[in-house]
Amino acid sequence: MANNTLIEKATFIQHHLPGLDAGEYAIELQHRFGDTGGKIPNGLDLTTPLLYKFAVKAPQFAMDPSVVHSVFPPKDAKGEFSNVLPHIVLNSETLPWIRLPFTPANGSGPVTDPFKDNSGMYYDRDMPSWLAVLILTENDTDLSIALQTTTVQQFFSNGSDVFLSPVQGDDPNNQPSWVDIQASVQALKLPIALFSTLAPSLADLFMMANVRAVNMGNKPAAPGSDLEDVGTYSIVLGNRIPVSGQRHLAVLVSLENMGDYLPDHNGVPSTLIPANATYALLPVLHSWHFISQGDSFKFEHLLESLNDRAPDGKPAVPGPLPQPRMRLYPPNNATVPVPVQLGYVPMKHTTRNNVLTTSWYRGPLAPYKFDDNAGEAIQFLKTEDGQTVPAIYDADALLRFDPSIGMFDLSYASAWQLGRLLALQDRNFSLNLYQWKRTQTSAVVNQLEQDLIQETFTEILANQGTPTGNTTQDLLEGTMQALISRTARFRK
Repeated sequence: MANNTLIEKATFIQHHLPGLDAGEYAIELQHRFGDTGGKIPNGLDLTTPLLYKFAVKAPQFAMDPSVVHSVFPPKDAKGEFSNVLPHIVLNSETLPWIRLPFTPANGSGPVTDPFKDNSGMYYDRDMPSWLAVLILTENDTDLSIALQTTTVQQFFSNGSDVFLSPVQGDDPNNQPSWVDIQASVQALKLPIALFSTLAPSLADLFMMANVRAVNMGNKPAAPGSDLEDVGTYSIVLGNRIPVSGQRHLAVLVSLENMGDYLPDHNGVPSTLIPANATYALLPVLHSWHFISQGDSFKFEHLLESLNDRAPDGKPAVPGPLPQPRMRLYPPNNATVPVPVQLGYVPMKHTTRNNVLTTSWYRGPLAPYKFDDNAGEAIQFLKTEDGQTVPAIYDADALLRFDPSIGMFDLSYASAWQLGRLLALQDRNFSLNLYQWKRTQTSAVVNQLEQDLIQETFTEILANQGTPTGNTTQDLLEGTMQALISRTARFRK
């Protein structure tokens, strides 16, 4: 028996440290000639030093949206998210470590030198991320005004207002040429108490980012994009589980240079925060909203509560059941439910001949029992190994028409088309299907050629005794024309 198990592979990587952190650098080159023969005065000769300057750029106050691969929960999503950590997936695998959440100059922060294990192998020490995903709820603040549009200059201290920011205390006029202090950016302004509640500790930042290498063979690809065997992404996690029944704002913020102001691992506010600081102003690099509207119901609770009943007469469910309640198919003497009660919804439907109409659709789960004979109209074929399979060549074969209301049911047709598209998104499946179709087409063409040649040359052999050679020539020419005609549709 063939093993049809689908093997997916993902590799979790601690981090991907960049060769150089973001910032300005200078290299001084100078030739030095030593003298061993006493020919150079003072035994040393130095050339004029050459100074080269360069910079490593990286997002600081804003980020190109194309860097974001995806977010979870999805933007504006509604669902059960109270058991997940919101996170963002970035196309740049080094971005979470290209800046630092502490200032090396003041001696704070962990040791970053490589270390050697017992076998003599050198490894990079773990590094904290300068990026963090903060999760705010409606109980924390008014989410509609939580984000502010400001300028880069506002992140620098103006001398009259004491606050925390990644560049607080720096000179706004002494910035690299690519930093436009008048550029419009988004900011998150949090009172100090709320900042200390929501912000991760420096120890948390070691675990809030990682790199993931994913096998892309079964992933959908954008049209025109190059297909890579392995896709590598960095992931920044939030440190707060969403609250059920509330709207949330997730923000990717910069905590560069703010390690001294972060709470400790137990959530105790930092003692290094200035006493007169009133708020923290953080650059927002990306943001999205979602709603967690889950509940404490589990599938077994819903099953126990079918028709408001349970084996012992009471639903073992914490609190009122969600609406609408699950119900069994009504008794035979009950009124037949309307399509909406059966789980159907009306959908716009453009037919194959470009006629716009309205048809019914339902998902794979339904609250009622459906006709066991619904598939009788489908034709079946027998395969070479004796199995019986449905003869369905397109989605239209599964359209169902209800003459009593004059509407189509798209449910089975949609399911067939969705399954087809999901299969074709799998690159391995698509390639195997294409090779199989080529093999089958070649086999059919070859068999047609063999049958026609056998048929024609049998007649040629039977006419060997005839006096003219034109008959043989006519038969050969006719054979070639017939071959071209019969196999033309297979060669397109």
